[in-house]
Amino acid sequence: MKKQSAFTLIELVVCIVLLAILSSVAIAKFLDFRTDARNGTLAGVRAQIESQATVVYAKLALAGLEKRNPDQNDPVTGGGYYGDEPANNPFKDICGHDCYFIYGTPSASSTTISSLMHRIGQEQDIVFSGYHSNDWVSEGVSGTTIVGTFSFKNNVNISANPEQNSLKSESCFIWYSGARADRSFKIGTVSC
Repeated sequence: MKKQSAFTLIELVVCIVLLAILSSVAIAKFLDFRTDARNGTLAGVRAQIESQATVVYAKLALAGLEKRNPDQNDPVTGGGYYGDEPANNPFKDICGHDCYFIYGTPSASSTTISSLMHRIGQEQDIVFSGYHSNDWVSEGVSGTTIVGTFSFKNNVNISANPEQNSLKSESCFIWYSGARADRSFKIGTVSC
């Protein structure tokens, strides 16, 4: 007669416990990679916004529109130009009245950066996520009480009007403020 060999109950329980420990470590690593990927995406979009703001400034400076608009004295809008004014505005045919430029840089409005960048918008993965109180004075943000924010669509309460969008959590977003008379634009990231 052949002797049958099999695992004992204790051996099976030990194997199951080891597999559970290994899978919990693997899941934790996977979630950490996901967070790293989201932070990397935010860093990439932030760099694109910075680059776009620099290009916008160069185009507006060439057109002589990098200073305060003498026809605008509204402190809320900061004395800038809409994309469709004046006639020599290089963004007239790109985004028109949806864009607003302040001291030669894109404003933090819900439509300006979204109009200038294909990667940001209501139908994209990164969306305007509303206005946030200015908690970045230590980062040099002056002359305004709010900044515009951008985040992943699943971190935003989406409204039919992008101006009404809001963050679901106080993490995982980019904040941006257009230039003012005493400073250039400011931008930062709050990690996921």
